[in-house]
Amino acid sequence: MTAETTPTTTPESTEIAEITETFAWDTGTLGAYRDTVTLAAGTTRTATWWARTMFEELIGPVPREIVFLGTLALVPHRGPTSIAGWRVADATDTRVALTRGGPLMSGRLVVAAGRDAVSLGLTMTPRNRAGAAVWRRIAPKHRVAARTLLLGASRRERRQPDEAPAAPRADRGPRV
Repeated sequence: MTAETTPTTTPESTEIAEITETFAWDTGTLGAYRDTVTLAAGTTRTATWWARTMFEELIGPVPREIVFLGTLALVPHRGPTSIAGWRVADATDTRVALTRGGPLMSGRLVVAAGRDAVSLGLTMTPRNRAGAAVWRRIAPKHRVAARTLLLGASRRERRQPDEAPAAPRADRGPRV
């Protein structure tokens, strides 16, 4: 695997939030990909709150599915154990793992939330050359989106520190 680390400091209003990013490409035939984007900011919210806020509150269902289903061909999971079309594979207060697959690739998102940091990790595994080509083109945009989503959820948490997440919209199904 080849790996790169890019620390960045991003201005947020009058505060500075440090975001650290690591990513790696498998040197195998199809080039599996892994990354983690970490926001150096502690939280009292659960990992599920962070996942729902980033993928359901900050991104509407239409733009979300244009990317996940339209571009990446990841088939949405429906039902009570899903977040934004991703199946909840495992969930605790501090970590939630989500999976979604399709004909081009399979993906696994992991959101971890703790006293010192919140992170969003992704593993994408291409199933064929077409999937590998699509993901190579999308990966840099994903890393920008991951930073944006973490910062957006952090802003929302600071604005509404004691408020529960919004009730599910009709397109989402029940909350986990």
